[in-house]
Amino acid sequence: MIRPLPLVTTIVVAALLALAAGCGADDGESTEAPPAEASAEPTADAPAVPPISEAGPQARFLDAPGVFPGVQADQLASGPLEEIDTEMVDLAATGTKVSRFTIIWYQVAPERPADPTNPDDPAYDWSRTDRIACSMADAGITAIVSSFSTPQWATVENMPLPAGTEVNPWRPRVQDYADWMQAVATRYSGGFVTQGPRSDKCDDGPLPRFRHYELWNEPHIEKTLKPQFDEAGNPVALEHYIAMTKAAY
Repeated sequence: MIRPLPLVTTIVVAALLALAAGCGADDGESTEAPPAEASAEPTADAPAVPPISEAGPQARFLDAPGVFPGVQADQLASGPLEEIDTEMVDLAATGTKVSRFTIIWYQVAPERPADPTNPDDPAYDWSRTDRIACSMADAGITAIVSSFSTPQWATVENMPLPAGTEVNPWRPRVQDYADWMQAVATRYSGGFVTQGPRSDKCDDGPLPRFRHYELWNEPHIEKTLKPQFDEAGNPVALEHYIAMTKAAY
C-alpha cells in the first residue's frame, strides 16, 4: 500500500494587534483623561507601527516575521466548476500562501471503483480537484487537504447522502477509507501523470503535489461523523476514527 504523505492536522493562525493608548491625571484633580492619539513613533517599550492609512492591516500582517496567514476555502468544494476560476482569483487576491480546501469523497466517487487505490479508475471524477490543485500551484498557494463525506457504498450502515447537503456523515468502512486516501495521495504525489481526463488548468506533466493532509473533518461531532454513540450511550466515534487514521496513514 502506498502511504499518504505526512499529515498536517492543524493550521497555525497568527494575528498582530497594535494598540496605543494613554491616560493621565492633572495634579490629582481628575481621574479621567481624554484618550491619547495612537502614534507611529517608536518608544522604549514598543517598535514603530506604521499608520493604517500608510500600510493597511493586511500589509502589516503579511510582512510580519514568522506569520503565515491561511485561508479556508470552503467555497471551492462545491458549486459549478466554472466558478472555481473566479474563486481562485479572489483567493489569490488575499495574499495568502496557504489554503485549506475539502475534497468531497462522495463527489469524486459516487460509485464504488473496481480498483479503488488506482486514481485512474474510471469511477473517479477528479475534474474539480484537478482544477483546484493546478490553480493553487500556479498561484503559489500551498494546499492543506481535508477529505470527508462518505459515499453510500463505503458506509458501514449503507446510508445515503442526507437530503439538502453534500456531507454524508455516516462512518466509512476503515479499508474503504484507507484505499480512498491512497488514491488521493498517489494522484497528488507530484509524480503522477494521469492517463484519463485532465483539467484544462493542468499541463501534460505530473499533477501537483499535496504535502499536507487532514484526515476527515471535525470527527467529534455528528454533523461530520456519525454515530458518535451506540444505542447504550457508549462513545464509539473516537475508536472508529483512530482505526481510520491508522489505516489511512
